[in-house]
Amino acid sequence: MKPRGPIRVVPKNPAPATASTAATPMSDDPQAVTVKEIRDGDVIVDASGREGIIDTTELTRPVSVGESFEAWAMCPDRNSGAILMSMRPAGESVDWNSVKVGDLLQGEVVEAGRAGLRLSIGGVRGFIPAAQIERGRNLAGDLRKTVRGEVTVVNAQKKELTLGRTGILKRRADRGKQQQIARFQRGQVVDGKVANMSPHGAFIDLGGIDGLLHISKIERQKEQQEDLVLDKGTPVTVVILHVDAEQGRIGLGFPREESTASATPRGPVSSDYEIGDEITGMVKDVRHDGAFVLLDERTRGFLPAAEFDKLPRTPTRGQVVRASVSSLEGRIELTPIVEDTSSSSPFAGLDLS
Repeated sequence: MKPRGPIRVVPKNPAPATASTAATPMSDDPQAVTVKEIRDGDVIVDASGREGIIDTTELTRPVSVGESFEAWAMCPDRNSGAILMSMRPAGESVDWNSVKVGDLLQGEVVEAGRAGLRLSIGGVRGFIPAAQIERGRNLAGDLRKTVRGEVTVVNAQKKELTLGRTGILKRRADRGKQQQIARFQRGQVVDGKVANMSPHGAFIDLGGIDGLLHISKIERQKEQQEDLVLDKGTPVTVVILHVDAEQGRIGLGFPREESTASATPRGPVSSDYEIGDEITGMVKDVRHDGAFVLLDERTRGFLPAAEFDKLPRTPTRGQVVRASVSSLEGRIELTPIVEDTSSSSPFAGLDLS
């Protein structure tokens, strides 16, 4: 088989194009293109009536259908007849000695086997090991097709290049993740399912990308919803609290925390109690941040851990305490009344153990 012609190098950090270096097989100048479709890691564009293909790893930001910009024509794709395009001008034709580790090259597959793919890249032999190719890919189906790889080894003695695709695939996955994250906005309420539980909280599948529902948010929700159970696969409605596209992270909360996301204070709770009311209640549960106190058959108050030092001893489940209502913002918060707690109680006569 005759070689396909000179190597076309797409360096990671190309020098600015000049009259002597900007030559390409199809055009010396960039041309206007319009995005038609995004599929399988490629951006399909309309280039003056012809179909063009741009690998998403070429992009420095997400693009959308209908958006227009400039790109360089590189060479025709033998498989589809479309034009392979780049966001950067190609380097001028070079011999294989000018190729460096990290350069992106493409060549025609001349041999496919269990070990990997052998390419003809402008007369230079190239090899992509099977370990550097997508799992499940039909290598035999790549025969006579054009495949792109990233140079990992330059063997000057044997005049061979070893290439890999894992770097390309990772950048493509990262680009896809950023495009997915761009769909979400702070304050947006969405439905998802628990993908996994961890000590940090619950990872919620939002449809191909996970967000973190922090353990503190879950514990706070359980104060209002005692029967809340989150297991793998559990459907849950959440609100987007913050989006970090650069780090690929989405922070989640429960919908009632939407006001928190917009920095609006929670309003007062509706109850039969007022600030300053003195109560006698039974400790129902003790956690690291405080104790929940049963005020009556249907109402609970919260005694913050910071108030424990005002009591003779750290509260325990079943203990009777006297307190006054100190706040009604978001929940009924209590502060202890430091005096004899042996007075009559609505729980007198009950087994509190």
